[in-house]
Amino acid sequence: MTTRRLDYLELTLLTTAATLWAFYYYVVGHLAQRSGIDFGESLMTPLDAAIPHTDLFLPFYLLWYLMHFITAGMVVRFYGRDLPMLRRFFGGTILLWGLAYGAFLLFPNSIEHLLHTGFEEGLRVWSGAETAFSQLVPFWNAAPSLHVAAGWFYYRAIWQHTKPEWRRWYLFWVLLMSLATVTLKYHYLVDVLVGVLCAELAFSLSIGKRDILRTEHWDRLPRRQLLTLQGGAVLVLGGGLGLSMEAGFWQFFRESP
Repeated sequence: MTTRRLDYLELTLLTTAATLWAFYYYVVGHLAQRSGIDFGESLMTPLDAAIPHTDLFLPFYLLWYLMHFITAGMVVRFYGRDLPMLRRFFGGTILLWGLAYGAFLLFPNSIEHLLHTGFEEGLRVWSGAETAFSQLVPFWNAAPSLHVAAGWFYYRAIWQHTKPEWRRWYLFWVLLMSLATVTLKYHYLVDVLVGVLCAELAFSLSIGKRDILRTEHWDRLPRRQLLTLQGGAVLVLGGGLGLSMEAGFWQFFRESP
């Protein structure tokens, strides 16, 4: 197999692993819920209670799910065949989710207390869409906000490769999406701050100055052995998701503590 085809294969394995790893959000949420511990009340501030509930910014929140693919396409276009940089980007996303999962498990927290602060009141523009979507939003995994963390990480990743006007539009989306997380009552204010901090840490460790994913670490193994390990990781992640579904680990949507 040619080097170019090996590069494409590795890129496919990295994107697949990152996608599968992201779905473990629900597994981690189930484990957090099963812990019997909820630090959510300690995250609540008077300002959280004072923020009025509105679904005005719901489209910016929902756009997050599409921005994963848009940003990944942008990064692949920017870096082209620069595989070391692509490794750092997709490795950084995996690292970011790992940091968030660690926080969710070490500090289980739910949005139970937010739902008693005027959730049924306030301006509703997309009431039908919000009602349907809110059934898919779990009580758990509040801090950090992965919406904010991923959005900020992506913004930092594309910063040097986009025109100023595109950067402004991207930042505009990140800010309104972050605002949506608190006005929809899906997150506490501190979740937004912790999300940005997690993103900055993941960026620093993967793409930034501290870069623990630099080329020499990847090149310690022969190419085919590295691909075998990456393929094995994809199989393990996929198999783990299947087993977690059978075990009912995804049945925690809207479950109160």
